Amino acid sequence: MNIGFCATAMDRRWQVERTLAPNLDQMRGTGSFLALCDFNSRDGLPALVRRHAADLQAGTLVYFRTEEPEHYHSSKAKNLAHRLALTRAPDVLFNLDADNFIGAGTIALVTRTFSAHPDSALHNWTTDDDGSCGRVALSARNWIALGGYDEALLPASWQDLELLTRARAAGLRYLLEPGGVPLPVPNVLAEKVGRLEPTDDTGGPLARYQAMLKRNIVISLGRPARLELDAQHRYSGRLNFSEDRVL
Repeated sequence: MNIGFCATAMDRRWQVERTLAPNLDQMRGTGSFLALCDFNSRDGLPALVRRHAADLQAGTLVYFRTEEPEHYHSSKAKNLAHRLALTRAPDVLFNLDADNFIGAGTIALVTRTFSAHPDSALHNWTTDDDGSCGRVALSARNWIALGGYDEALLPASWQDLELLTRARAAGLRYLLEPGGVPLPVPNVLAEKVGRLEPTDDTGGPLARYQAMLKRNIVISLGRPARLELDAQHRYSGRLNFSEDRVL
């Protein structure tokens, strides 16, 4: 089974530097690949990716860099990473936040799940507040039909659970698999919130994040189960350092 792992980063080189090499190690020879979207990182991420030229050439790593966004928006960045993966025609799309690792059994779990139940929404989450909640896998066909992540949401929080909620509403089978998830690289909330698209929320990082969560829950309640993929924001950039593309 061809699995497209979808990751995105803005100024997270310090995390990608820890996760990229071991994740590629897990994928080589499996037919699966990592689609990494560089959402205008300013911390030298391209230089790190260039170290993996052999994986870029082999197709184990697909890299797209856009310099258009000034700030981070989770749904927009994740949609871009998933559209990047779709250029390789995968069977399954697996959202893998840049601070997460592919475990020794992750590929086998995804293959087993979608071979038996193609219309699943797999949630490979420990159920703890440890940064693994975004590990969501859908068949490429169903991700397209759902319209991906909802870009009407505020820039962070709730977007992964919102996608799963719409998947259930569309009739997909929710499967929670909390086992075998490696501990992600710890996040720094103040750094995360500081890179988000501006909102009218005030206060410290935790207060702003909690406010966005509450508002996103309310926004999602009024949204349809299926969105239009064509409505997603598109970005111009460079594919694998050489090809100008709009994705």
